[in-house]
Amino acid sequence: MASSNVVENLPPFEKQNFKFPADSRNFISVTLKYKSIDGSIKEKTVDINKSISWQDEFSIDKIAVPVVAPKSDVSVTKEEPKAVESAAPKPTELNMTAQEPLKDIVIKPLEKTGPQKQITYKQTKFEIYPMQIKIFTTDEKLKDYSISKGTKVVIDFASQTDANTRKDELDCGAFKTALFGSHGKFYRVVFDLDGSYKHAIEKTQDGYLLKLSR
Repeated sequence: MASSNVVENLPPFEKQNFKFPADSRNFISVTLKYKSIDGSIKEKTVDINKSISWQDEFSIDKIAVPVVAPKSDVSVTKEEPKAVESAAPKPTELNMTAQEPLKDIVIKPLEKTGPQKQITYKQTKFEIYPMQIKIFTTDEKLKDYSISKGTKVVIDFASQTDANTRKDELDCGAFKTALFGSHGKFYRVVFDLDGSYKHAIEKTQDGYLLKLSR
């Protein structure tokens, strides 16, 4: 157990956001390191044991302790003494506005945000997320496959119109670049990845969804 006699004037804790690495699958536990009133450094581990998506962002939030306040008697008139009667205790009120000390820590995923990048080739729009791409198109997907030991994903779409070859820098999560090119009756897009991944493509109402996994 470590200890320190240095007095630190730290600001009050309110909230802390954090994300997991791309290879995360399960949230096992969280270890909280804190300084006690005697100056010693201690740890508290909270078991979680839940599955997660590493694309989510999580936060540690402070929750205020509700203060129980009894109802006050606001009567100002004096009445004649009455016989003492047995009565049930009066209900209490919860003062939820008082900012009291930390009661517990809640870890929760934040709301998902929109795409980190959008690009368009021909009439097809690509919305880029860290581990998936939404493809908005009416063109038929002819085939898809991976090359270079899973570090590149290739998708061919049917098309009768030509377009210039183009390379876009993505730098979004697992996706590094996108290379587009026309090949007669189809055009091809090659996504260069930052490592080796498995991929799957689902048909959607607006086109296709490309998803990566380890």
